[in-house]
Amino acid sequence: MITRCPVCRASVAGRTDCRRCRFDLSSLRTIEAAARRHRLLARAAFRDGDILRMRRHAERAHFLHHTPESRKLLACALLLNRDFDRALSLAVSVSNAKSFQRSDS
Repeated sequence: MITRCPVCRASVAGRTDCRRCRFDLSSLRTIEAAARRHRLLARAAFRDGDILRMRRHAERAHFLHHTPESRKLLACALLLNRDFDRALSLAVSVSNAKSFQRSDS
């Protein structure tokens, strides 16, 4: 969920444009909604036992909007599809990002 304007960092909760710089947030909200839809479809595919479809939706969701939730869903899908190298690569990139954030603070 977008809470800050990507241009000026003003609070934009629930708005379609930024109150400060007037940046149009509608396309970002559309992308967020599509990512949310793909996460739901990935979970539904998992419940149906279709792990290939789960992977496709998880990859699309993560491509559209990188979130901790999309990362976990993609990692699960990769593991279930026995794509261990990519799952490990995803975990390492998360670990490196956390290390970078800690040292940057």
